[in-house]
Amino acid sequence: MPEKKRILYAFTGGRRARLRDIEAGAERPTEFLYGYTQLSRSRYDVDLVEAEPGAGRGTAVDSALNHLAARLIGIGINTPAYIAHLPRLAACDGVVATPDSCALAFARLKATRRAPNVPLIYIAMGLAAGLARVTRRRPFLARGLRSFYAPLLAQCSAIVALGRGEYEFLRRQFPACAPRVHFVPFGVDTRFWRPDADTARDGTFLFVGNDPNREFDLVAALVKQRPDRRFRIVSSNGTLRRLAAPNADTRAGDWKDQPLSDEQLRDLYRRSLAVILPLRESLQPSGQSVTLQAIACGTPVLITRTAGFWEPEAWRHGEHCYFVDGHDVAAWSKALDEVAADGALRARLASQGAALVADRYPVEGFAARLAALVDDVLAVDRG
Repeated sequence: MPEKKRILYAFTGGRRARLRDIEAGAERPTEFLYGYTQLSRSRYDVDLVEAEPGAGRGTAVDSALNHLAARLIGIGINTPAYIAHLPRLAACDGVVATPDSCALAFARLKATRRAPNVPLIYIAMGLAAGLARVTRRRPFLARGLRSFYAPLLAQCSAIVALGRGEYEFLRRQFPACAPRVHFVPFGVDTRFWRPDADTARDGTFLFVGNDPNREFDLVAALVKQRPDRRFRIVSSNGTLRRLAAPNADTRAGDWKDQPLSDEQLRDLYRRSLAVILPLRESLQPSGQSVTLQAIACGTPVLITRTAGFWEPEAWRHGEHCYFVDGHDVAAWSKALDEVAADGALRARLASQGAALVADRYPVEGFAARLAALVDDVLAVDRG
């Protein structure tokens, strides 16, 4: 029997603790392990590493590029945090890395020949949106940014985009890499995120998230201008944490630190009338995980229609989710009223949305597509 291929997952942090809980038998959602648990049950020998700031010594250039990239496009290249893991690379057959600050760090280590030439699969989570934003505001930087990132992307055997808009942008901007850019829709753990018939809806609109592409000020304004509606907010954003309104219950929320557990968040999804996700215009598929989690729990979602919506051809307004066209309180206030008043609409959004998520966005589907990509990169015979 052939020896299993060894896959090393590389993350920023927070995954090892979740994995320990899962291995101990706790019920935890697996989507933010990006296929790790599913691949570990198949033909692969899977392990993971996380960033270790201060454990390795990068060069002065490494540190300067990390800070410059973070300042320019909001995404660093945190090479020093992964230097301590270089010996692990020599013992693996392939690396799956996310988010961008991690994956691009490994790409830079390969480009500067400090890391073995191990196949690298990069799950992109914002590079396209950051580049698009900067080049739109400062078009004179476009050529320089492409010249800087192209050699790093050339070190990637495959680049996975979680949204259609990001996929198309990366292929256009980096044509030499286009054959290696793949659109793989994100999937959530529908065994964990599931409805509960015994949980009653309490008429509250729920907002969840810390992503800077959320429109936090709009949420705050909506709460203040609609005292007749009740809101629940799960976010560590300062504007929302300082919001003092009798019609809003605010709680801190952070995936890594977990002031609110997965089980508690699931309960909030199940109790809420609907989830609201006002978003800034961006190529990044912001709100993707929250939308899929909530709908899998049977809760309708209202979300801003943006260029970054991950797979627009698969979703229909009024059937799978409620798209809000507009970035003002008036547009969102009208949407709240329509969803609150129309029980048939809510039922349709819940049932048809849940059917779409179950069919097209389960974590097993994401893992299977990623496994096929790993097979191709590693030239594994699927027999």
